[in-house]
Amino acid sequence: MTALSPDTVYYVRAYAINTEGTAHMAMEVSFTTDIDNEPIPTLNEWGMIIFSLLMAGSAFWFIKKKSHESC
Repeated sequence: MTALSPDTVYYVRAYAINTEGTAHMAMEVSFTTDIDNEPIPTLNEWGMIIFSLLMAGSAFWFIKKKSHESC
């Protein structure tokens, strides 16, 4: 894994893929690394990233549930 560049804005959008298809989160989160090359996001940024991943998982569950209901 490579390190993140200092003083750089990174954008993250969660998505998940399974046999039912691909679900993309509509919400994109971003964070900026520190100037002194501290690439660790803050707790608030980690919370947003984790929330996005949970939402993507929920979207896949919904897709799977809907595909099984249509059978």
